[in-house]
Amino acid sequence: IGGQYFVVHGGLPADAGNVSIDMIQAIDRNRDPEEGSLMSSLLWSDPMDESGVKPSPRGEGILFGPEISEKFLLRN
Repeated sequence: IGGQYFVVHGGLPADAGNVSIDMIQAIDRNRDPEEGSLMSSLLWSDPMDESGVKPSPRGEGILFGPEISEKFLLRN
């Protein structure tokens, strides 16, 4: 938003430390997300209080701990 905030529907991918804002901006949003894709992770992943990464009960995306968010913030 206004080049100052990053907002997602769901969350971040497990490898968030390797994902840049430029990579996210390059996603073609005019299609259904492919299973396991970055777009799918952004839509269906959810944060959790504990550390680590777990499969999401939704069947797509992950549950991710605060260290995943920290890695993304450090990169971006």
